[in-house]
Amino acid sequence: MKIIIPQKKFMPFIWLYYPFKKEEIIELNEDVNWKLLSNNESVKWDYHLIKEYESFWDWDALKDNKGVFKRVSLHLLFTDRVEPIKCNCEMQLDNCDCVTEYDIWGLYYRSRADKYFNVGYEKYGADINRFKIVTQNFIGFERLKMILKMESSGDVSFIFD
Repeated sequence: MKIIIPQKKFMPFIWLYYPFKKEEIIELNEDVNWKLLSNNESVKWDYHLIKEYESFWDWDALKDNKGVFKRVSLHLLFTDRVEPIKCNCEMQLDNCDCVTEYDIWGLYYRSRADKYFNVGYEKYGADINRFKIVTQNFIGFERLKMILKMESSGDVSFIFD
């Protein structure tokens, strides 16, 4: 099966799902869509990456990003940007890790990135999940750079067997 999507429509998948490493973000710095990248749970998040581009991030998205939450304690490291987590245990400590908003979400959690595709992608239906999986697992950095350099009128195609 061959799926074709206009480059302009595929671009959000790159920023929302590609598992960027810090070096790749540094290389693409001028082309990065920081608002969308802030929602990407697959980035190899660490304190130094966040600190280096601190003024570029969408902090509302970053603090709700489950991928960031698993690797970096934003509420401890960026106290001027992120409010302390409210404690739910009997100790009532600031920044306690007893129960977090992610524990409460449980199975109902749906990433902010996935919510992006609610409008304007209706005709792609189930292919959206294929694009997401391909972006997360099968596009190498060289192909990604090639897609970024394409003219916006070009098409990105994938062949599935």
